Amino acid sequence: MLQSSGMAFQVLSEERGEVTVGKNPEHFLHLDPLDGTFNAISGIPFYALSIYIRGEDCRLGYIYDLARGQRFYAEAGRGAYAGSGERMSVSENDDIKNFSISAYTIRPNAGRITGIGNRVRRIRTLGSASLEMALVASGRLDAFVDLRGMMRVVDVAAGCLIIEEAGGRVSDSEGNRLQMGGDMWQKRCLVGSNGRRHEDLLKLIDGGCD
Repeated sequence: MLQSSGMAFQVLSEERGEVTVGKNPEHFLHLDPLDGTFNAISGIPFYALSIYIRGEDCRLGYIYDLARGQRFYAEAGRGAYAGSGERMSVSENDDIKNFSISAYTIRPNAGRITGIGNRVRRIRTLGSASLEMALVASGRLDAFVDLRGMMRVVDVAAGCLIIEEAGGRVSDSEGNRLQMGGDMWQKRCLVGSNGRRHEDLLKLIDGGCD
């Protein structure tokens, strides 16, 4: 399909690594055809297709909920949308004690999440990072936190753009904006939120990615 488009792409995917389609590519594409593999294999209906395209003058993010047939998408500077064009916006919740978040950590460092767990209302781990980020963008979750320190770019690139275009904020654990380069894995943590208490979330995980 990419070849028939007549455009050239540098493609980064979990399955194929980095592949060049066409000559002198001007667009970079991050692709995860199945984010939430364990869920899909186990019959848990929460997994997604995630696509992010970056060019000289454009950035596009697209997440498709494969189990429910719902799509989430955004273009830089033009907002975030769901379904057939419903504008999305992050939640307006500014009371961290009532936050509902999705969070990941990794053994043997499960204690990394303790600071947040003691403050927010509820934590869930749903198994598809891109789709969980879409839930933040749509206002159904207040934040998404990944403290594993092994961020996979193809899983989160589209979600980062969609959250930002929905009015939220995405950063690493030190508050720096994430750069979606050509490396599949980045030894960084990720916090995506509605932006209302983002700094407080960062303080609660201070040192969580050491």
